[in-house]
Amino acid sequence: MKPWPADHNVPMKMGNDGGTTERIMQLCFLEGDPVESWQHIVDYAADIEKSGAGRVTFASPFLPTEVGTDKYTDQLW
Repeated sequence: MKPWPADHNVPMKMGNDGGTTERIMQLCFLEGDPVESWQHIVDYAADIEKSGAGRVTFASPFLPTEVGTDKYTDQLW
């Protein structure tokens, strides 16, 4: 796999080359509690790998925020 060109459009150096052009990211927006949907995400990742289309290397739920507030920012680290 060929790495991204050094001049690809990024706002700042992030400490790595960003992977390759074959790497993609998918976001799944949920309308409910991520815990309730987690098994669907696990199954989806397994289906992707079984198909040979790719491999999920990271999956993580995110809590919805309330626009205009700082809710949950105290839990980031």
